[in-house]
Amino acid sequence: MVNAAIERGQSVPVKARRNRRLGTIASATTKDAAGGERLIPEPQEPLFPILSLKGLLARSATKVPSIAEHGDFIELIAGRYAIGIALDLLGVGISDEVLVPACHCTAMIDPIVAKGATPVFYKIDRLLNVDIADASSKVTPKTKAIMASHMFGFPQDGPALRSFADQHGVALIEDCAHAFFGDGMGTYGDFVIGSGRKFFPIAQGGCLVTRHPGLRDVKLQSRGLVANLRDALTLIERSLKFGRLWLLDPPLMLLERLRGKGKPTTEPDDSLNPEPAPEEREIDYFPDEEHIGISGLSKILWRMTSPGWVARKRRENYRKLLDLVGEGPGLRPLFPDLPDTVVPFMAAFWVDRLEEIFPSLEDAALPMQRYGQFLWEGVDETVCPVSVDMSKHLIQLACHQDLTDTELRRIAGAFREIVLREN
Repeated sequence: MVNAAIERGQSVPVKARRNRRLGTIASATTKDAAGGERLIPEPQEPLFPILSLKGLLARSATKVPSIAEHGDFIELIAGRYAIGIALDLLGVGISDEVLVPACHCTAMIDPIVAKGATPVFYKIDRLLNVDIADASSKVTPKTKAIMASHMFGFPQDGPALRSFADQHGVALIEDCAHAFFGDGMGTYGDFVIGSGRKFFPIAQGGCLVTRHPGLRDVKLQSRGLVANLRDALTLIERSLKFGRLWLLDPPLMLLERLRGKGKPTTEPDDSLNPEPAPEEREIDYFPDEEHIGISGLSKILWRMTSPGWVARKRRENYRKLLDLVGEGPGLRPLFPDLPDTVVPFMAAFWVDRLEEIFPSLEDAALPMQRYGQFLWEGVDETVCPVSVDMSKHLIQLACHQDLTDTELRRIAGAFREIVLREN
């Protein structure tokens, strides 16, 4: 797993290159010495795919299975609203229960609570697989559905989940937010949830796929010309932050000067801090946004991007990143092997003392996330000790198709050096 360069002690410099468009953001995790807001540098590399000529022009004839093949398909502004519409079609409401993994993103839970239902958490194992026996023990007459997530693009046991749902007479909501592509993804669920912005260069977007006849009666609101223009500007500025579309930089700089601004016209990417700390969060679900479709521009970019190229580059980048990071004291990849059928979302690593090391990783401006960092209130060791461990030790690095070799080497070198130094 460890490549020769790392074995010889070589590494990539940790210092991040800054530019005028990269600023600071407030950490969702760490505080300053006085216990107040701590400002950290924006990631030097893009966390999610960005708009680039290379990406738009890239083509591959390779056929890649996707979740969009398994039913009617609608695109919404966020995956959480896809969950909400699925719950509506199932008639989920007050006094109903939905089974969900104890290791989760809170965006999965918000729609359930917003509908007045109760999330019931089941155990997972150390490879994030559903504990079917524990889930079975949680079924009651109030249970309407089970939600299962293909975390980081690595598949759950679809046939076992389908059998579980059929046996207990509940719906299966297949969460493919991390798995838009891959063999079997979206095959087994009554409802399939996807996240477009994690795999395509769009400003926002989730999707719902299902054969439920009620989906055809769901009417989405158009976002109009202004939203398209806003999306275009957001995508261009995001790309310019990371050195893409540089021919558009001079005219935008002039526009900023004419407007009397010396910084981008959009706010920092909200995906950088996706989950606020429990004591600071409210239910992040707004019913008036539930039926808003994505912009026309996002639809065009979604369809222009080559699935075969996306899948190939993600798989290549995943392998490069794992090879460059390697293993070491207190550091190991969660999934060291990449099956031929998997198209990964991010590269997950187990890190000892992550909570102590994390401020240094933030200061290194890495494109990273901590899935399941903030567990829903009441999810503790008595519910699922593995999920609590994951919340304290699991971290993910970007490996999407728009990262260059230089960026991957910088990410891997900084991450490895900090973790090994501080462990």
